[in-house]
Amino acid sequence: MDPLTFGFIAGAVAVAAVGIISLLRDDRSGALDDDKAGLEPRRAKRGASFGDQHRDHD
Repeated sequence: MDPLTFGFIAGAVAVAAVGIISLLRDDRSGALDDDKAGLEPRRAKRGASFGDQHRDHD
């Protein structure tokens, strides 16, 4: 097997392993997510919205 093919296969295996591990860790995070903890979702900061800040006032 030439080095380019070996590198491609090794890279694909590494990317797949990192993806699988990250999915497994996300499932274990449990109550760290606001939705799972029963908390209200994060909201934007109070005050004028982006459109209000840039609207021309008469």
